[in-house]
Amino acid sequence: MLEVFSVLTRGGLVLWCFSALQTTNFDPINKFINDVLIEGKGGTKDVHYVQNFAIQYKIDAATDLIFIAMFSKSVEGEAGYVGPLLDAVQKDFTARYKHQLEDGSLQAVDYTKPFETAYNLKRDEFKEEMENKSKTARIFEETTKYTRTTEGTVMTKKAIKEKIEERKGKSTEGDGDNSSGDETLAQAKSTSPTSAKKKLLSKFKTKDKTAGKKPKSKKNPTTSSSQLRNTTSTMVEGTSRKNLDRSTDKHLKDTLSAEELSRGREEIELLSKGVMDLEVEDEEDLLGQQEESQSSSSGGFFGFFQRITGTADLTEENIKPVLDQMEQHLMGKNVATDVAQKLCASVGEKLIGQKKGTLTTIKSVVKDALNSSLQQILAPRRQFNILRDAMDCKQKGTPYSIVFCGVNGVGKSTNLAKIAFWLLTQKMRVLIAAGDTFRSGAVEQLLTHCGKLRKIFNDTDDENPIVKVFDQGYGKSDAAVAQEALHLAKANGYDVVLIDTAGRMQNNEPLMRSLTQLVTLTHPNLILFVGEALVGNEAVDQLTKFNQALQNYSQETTPRTIDGILLTKFDTVDDKVGSAISMTYITGQPIVFVGTGQHYSDLRNLNAASVAKALLQPLRK
Repeated sequence: MLEVFSVLTRGGLVLWCFSALQTTNFDPINKFINDVLIEGKGGTKDVHYVQNFAIQYKIDAATDLIFIAMFSKSVEGEAGYVGPLLDAVQKDFTARYKHQLEDGSLQAVDYTKPFETAYNLKRDEFKEEMENKSKTARIFEETTKYTRTTEGTVMTKKAIKEKIEERKGKSTEGDGDNSSGDETLAQAKSTSPTSAKKKLLSKFKTKDKTAGKKPKSKKNPTTSSSQLRNTTSTMVEGTSRKNLDRSTDKHLKDTLSAEELSRGREEIELLSKGVMDLEVEDEEDLLGQQEESQSSSSGGFFGFFQRITGTADLTEENIKPVLDQMEQHLMGKNVATDVAQKLCASVGEKLIGQKKGTLTTIKSVVKDALNSSLQQILAPRRQFNILRDAMDCKQKGTPYSIVFCGVNGVGKSTNLAKIAFWLLTQKMRVLIAAGDTFRSGAVEQLLTHCGKLRKIFNDTDDENPIVKVFDQGYGKSDAAVAQEALHLAKANGYDVVLIDTAGRMQNNEPLMRSLTQLVTLTHPNLILFVGEALVGNEAVDQLTKFNQALQNYSQETTPRTIDGILLTKFDTVDDKVGSAISMTYITGQPIVFVGTGQHYSDLRNLNAASVAKALLQPLRK
């Protein structure tokens, strides 16, 4: 059900508004205006999620009008008509009030009857389309999974549409002649069942003749019962599980080589001054002299600029080829497809209608607009100061807690150890909660890190160590482990509790419910999503579904969601840093830390200007 449909200007003047209920909550709309229209941050595909609502919108660049539709997330699958409805209302509204919009005299209007007509029409068309689709199976190119494949990522929407039509054309041609199939069916029906039955019986008779014969065995004609294979169940029973649980072995090897120990001591001095900013390797600017010399011959990214520098105004016609090239370039830099399309559309809307100065080229105007948009996306809405917040909690007598969550194999435990190392350089006492009670070796991994950290910091106080791992073995409730760790930290004067969790796929409902329960019971100060810089579209899907799960499975009025992102393996992506843009653009949450290697000091703060510059550099071959 459509909750709200509104037409307003960029200045905030509401021209017309439809509300399904008299008690409609307009807070999501206000948050949408602040996040998307003012700060320029929002979801993909023109949809912005706020609380339990989805807001779909359309901006008319010519009139500066904004058309907004809000509906409940629970009926999102039935709201396929909202997009066509926005298009229809935009076209009709701008045409109906064309003169008033041109002279600026348009105020509040009564648009209820035309809207109801368009609403009923588009809703009925959508229902009919869904009924027809249910009768015919979709091909792979029509699904969202195709857009995440290697081929689907680099193809434009137009190319995908042409491929779908081509595939459907081939399938209808193949269905045109069914004579051979009918003939085969007729032959199968006319075949006497008695012949088939005789053949089947003859096979069984052959088996029966050989069944009575003893198998030939030259070496052991008789096999003792002790030599028979044991078919008893190999499941681990309760008593055996205790014997296999090695997490209680506190004497794990924590030896460090002299070189590792020396490096660790040097890293203490390095990080004691604070986490450094990330600096992407500097190369020739994409829009510098190198690109100018190449554009005339190779026609690389932004090569179109040289051909349109003579135009005084930026129009949709002369900017479109540039935006298409920009979109392909961003996807080549590992930016998710939907994010690249939305970002380019946003830049285009800002540029269309602008006038350039006499000595200003179009390429410099576009460069500034793109660079500004990228930095605005990466700029955090709220500044995180973990040390300051931890000190505030310490004064209140409670430990500061951080939950690390993410999918399998992204480096949660390793980067948790890096943050523990950084906190130790800041004279903080750290307790690590071994909440991953599922993966074999997870507890031992944390104990090993803890042993190494203590040795680097020359900590010999076993009764009151500066860093300690709290675990309860395997198969326990992660929420219970985290809760108990917080009580222990408070009783023993630990400043920060780092809560490790098991890796889980974003579509695993039981594990996502378990994570939501942990967050609900422990009320952490910070929830970090740990994601890889290696993936583009997949990272977007992971982060979005983690956020949705924390909202959907929570019983609280205002559920907690991801507060920030820890991006790992950043040193492996070279200049393809687009995943940073994708993750931040989707949730609007900042990247708090970046992992750049395997050493404890390989932790960086994200530098928005540096990442934006890396995205504008030419692709390395």
